Amino acid sequence: IIIPNLTVHKSTADPSDRQKPFLNAAGTMWVELEELNVLKRTLVKLSENRLITVIEGSVTLDVNGQDYTFQKGETFYMQQGYEFTSEATENSRLLVACFQSH
Repeated sequence: IIIPNLTVHKSTADPSDRQKPFLNAAGTMWVELEELNVLKRTLVKLSENRLITVIEGSVTLDVNGQDYTFQKGETFYMQQGYEFTSEATENSRLLVACFQSH
């Protein structure tokens, strides 16, 4: 497994520095750094499991009408098939470890 360059700060940076896949018989795993700027997403259905740590800022998830807010330093898990909407504060950064089963 290769760890991405976490010193990348600009959204124009090469995406290959953010995602490094690892494939085995059970599925594919990768780690990426997401940089968000006052983002509000419509309903999303995950195609992979995610373990997310908030590096900077905060992110709020809306799950069936209930909000869950995660701040800098907090980690949360989202299961494959999970449906949600989300909103991030300005200059939020998330470290995301993903696993997609075959």
